[in-house]
Amino acid sequence: MAAPESTSDMPAPIRDPKYYLEGRYIIFNVEGYLFRVPSRKLAEHSTGFRDMLQLPTPTADAVEGDTDESPVIIPEEKAAVFRHAMQWTLENQTLANITQDEWEALFRFANKWGFDQLEQQCLNKLEEFDWDPWKQLAFCSEFSLPYTWAHKAFTKLCQRKPSHESTLEIFEAVKVGGWPLFAILAHVRQLHLQANAQIGWQYRVQYVEWKPEYPTVEQLTTWIPEAEQAAKAAVYSQ
Repeated sequence: MAAPESTSDMPAPIRDPKYYLEGRYIIFNVEGYLFRVPSRKLAEHSTGFRDMLQLPTPTADAVEGDTDESPVIIPEEKAAVFRHAMQWTLENQTLANITQDEWEALFRFANKWGFDQLEQQCLNKLEEFDWDPWKQLAFCSEFSLPYTWAHKAFTKLCQRKPSHESTLEIFEAVKVGGWPLFAILAHVRQLHLQANAQIGWQYRVQYVEWKPEYPTVEQLTTWIPEAEQAAKAAVYSQ
């Protein structure tokens, strides 16, 4: 009977490429709540947390994040928002029954901590809500988003009838996008007023089309000639 091979003669074991999971569990303190999550999943989805976890650890016995007594403190964040982010990270990137304010708060968190996929998902969801148009344009400006993301807001403002709030809207437009945005809105709205004055507001013209190739205020100025042609065509077709 052959003698069994010694362990020294056996080949070294190979780490499974899929299920040899790296990393450790790390404990966070967010607004007084403790969260214990796998660092590997965080690093996979967030560049901000990835950079944090790559920092050298001190040589002391108690490493920050290893115990409830020495958690990693995340200041200036809400526990509810962090909970949603962890739910997305650990539960197949799905969220349900989230309000507009919650999606907006989650977007801000994702933008700050480098959750690129979560950030895009938040934008997709936020686009579905019925925003106040000025708030949506301000959101675009704050995060340097393309104005195509807020095309509903831009179109709504261009088609809005004149009111006693017109002076206030001037300040809003200048505050959100500067004078170029105000000039474009005013010009396109005037085209609507001229067209609708001739055909009657009960047959209100809805001809403003948004083109995806106009993502910035500067490029939007090239849209004005097309809007002028559309206004003329709308009047002549009645």
